[in-house]
Amino acid sequence: KDAFGVASICRCSQPLVGVANKRSADDEALLRAIGETNPIGDTLHILDCRPKLNAEVNQVKGKGYEHASNYAATRLTFMNIENIHAMRSSLKAFLAVLKKQAAAGETSMPELEKSGWL
Repeated sequence: KDAFGVASICRCSQPLVGVANKRSADDEALLRAIGETNPIGDTLHILDCRPKLNAEVNQVKGKGYEHASNYAATRLTFMNIENIHAMRSSLKAFLAVLKKQAAAGETSMPELEKSGWL
């Protein structure tokens, strides 16, 4: 939950819809319940970090992604992050720079650009 507002971030894995576009009543109920906790908005935003093409390829493998038409009051957005493992390495580099700079009491961060976060 957002300490300054009413937003929350909930993480889940991809639904196993496959090419037959199967549905999961439990998954739909969970997302409906999450959406109902929002006192100021009517739409639940589903953010899939993958590119849509990757999600579609996973669907052929029996996995997939949420189809907004199966979920009331939702909006699905793909964030187009190509490689989450590269993001993790980049985050580690970013945090290492911050830690090093803070320990040295430095206010400028020339190494920050090297982390891949700018």
